[in-house]
Order: sequence, then structure tokens, then C-alpha cells
Amino acid sequence: HTHTHTHTHTLALCFFHSKNKYSPLFFFSSIDSKHFILNNLLPTYNLLGSDIIDLQLSIFGNASILNYQTQEITCQHGKAECDANSYEQCLLYSYPHPFQYLPMMQCLYQNLPMGYSDDLMHANVFEECAAASSHSLDFETIASCHDDTIKSWLLQVYHSDQTPGEHTFIPWVEVNGKRVVNEELDLLDVIVCKAFIGDGDGNGVIDVCSDLLGGQEEGVASIF
Repeated sequence: HTHTHTHTHTLALCFFHSKNKYSPLFFFSSIDSKHFILNNLLPTYNLLGSDIIDLQLSIFGNASILNYQTQEITCQHGKAECDANSYEQCLLYSYPHPFQYLPMMQCLYQNLPMGYSDDLMHANVFEECAAASSHSLDFETIASCHDDTIKSWLLQVYHSDQTPGEHTFIPWVEVNGKRVVNEELDLLDVIVCKAFIGDGDGNGVIDVCSDLLGGQEEGVASIF
């Protein structure tokens, strides 16, 4: 029986406008990360953009560092997940702006199989997604980071440190310090707009948010 793999992610998002900065939004997921990224995160970011969203990702998920001296890490979905995490950590390190890394991440989530595996994915999968990106990312830059044992380890430690330990289930989402329940993940764009406008000075209303909030049902995303 051949196992396939997925990778687990912890995503930290900060929402801001010119006068106010928001607390991080944390997202934890395993299998569900594919649905969230493709169906919630990417459409929301594409709709609202960097004028509203300061997107910061911390990629570690439910992994654990077992031994810092021997650099031993265990991942929920096997060694393939740990290795895929390393590639994506290096992607963010090499290309830190969302408009650079999001197209490659979208490609990976559309093409990587789901499941558990200790057999690493071939580097060609990551190379092809880098080449397919609309911004023509240099895969050699990402691969050299991934293959650098010191740099890749330090990135694993960094992303581990950025992952809060208090999450109790998957997925776990917070916007501006407030948790978003799973049933409202499909309303991420509305929730972000409410945080953006509600935490501002009244001048932060933009047309896309006005349209979203004007069309929402009473009581939706009521945490704001």
C-alpha cells in the first residue's frame, strides 16, 4: 500500500490599515488546510489585498521538536510533511511578500496528494510549482535554503516558536485576537472587513468592505 502525504500549516495573519495594526490571526490545520487556503484564504486575500491584509505565515502546524541537539522533528503526517514544511518555510524566507509566494502555495495545495507518508515528495513537484508561479520564482534559491542544514533547521525552530501552544483543535482561527469558529470560516472576508473598519477611525471604509457588510445577514460574524 502506497501512502501519500499532506502538510500541516500554522498561518499567522495580521490585518492593518494606515493608522492601526491588528493582532495576529492564527490558523492551524492539517487536512483542512487545503480547503481553507484554496477556498477561504486565497479568495479573501485576492479580494481585499495588501491594503487591508498584512499576511504573515508561520508554517509548523502540529509538528513537534523532540530534540534540539539532534534536530529531531516529528510531524503529524510523517517525514514528508516535515520536508514539505521546510520547502515552504524557505519559500517564505526567500520570497516574503504574499504576491510572490501565494501563487506557488496555491499550486502546491492543488497538486500535492493527501495522506500520511515517510517517503519524501520529489523536488520536481516544488520546482514545477515555482516555475508555474506568475512571478517566476527561482527554485534554486528555495532549494539551496532547503538543503542548507543550518538555515533549514533555524527556520524550523523559528516557525515552531511562532506557533502558539494554546490551540486545542484544528483548524483554529483568530482575527484581531478573537477566535473565529469553524462554521464562520467561509465568511473570512466579512470578518476581516468588520475588524478593519471596526478598529479604525471611521475613515477605513472601502467599497469592497461596504459591499460585503451591506450584503451580510443579520448576526453573521457577530464576534465583531
